[in-house]
Amino acid sequence: MTFSDATEALTLSPNPAQATTQLTFELLSDASVIVQVSDATGRLVMDLPLGTLAEGAQQRTLGLSDFDAGVYEVSVVANGAVIGTTRLLKQQ
Repeated sequence: MTFSDATEALTLSPNPAQATTQLTFELLSDASVIVQVSDATGRLVMDLPLGTLAEGAQQRTLGLSDFDAGVYEVSVVANGAVIGTTRLLKQQ
């Protein structure tokens, strides 16, 4: 990863969430992006390849209906390196 792949802003809305949440982040350069979600034990519960995205603001809706209530860690991986992580509270 180069610094130019990094993101400063990574948000989830709503958070806490029930059925879906909107992931928003910004890429400082074009990058191959994957969204990964891990549960409180560190187990990967979602691995969502987004393909190559252009630099700039990005938004994706994450479906949460298959997730149990609890705390999750949402990470954005660009060109093989984690560029941002935030916590998500999933409600029933």
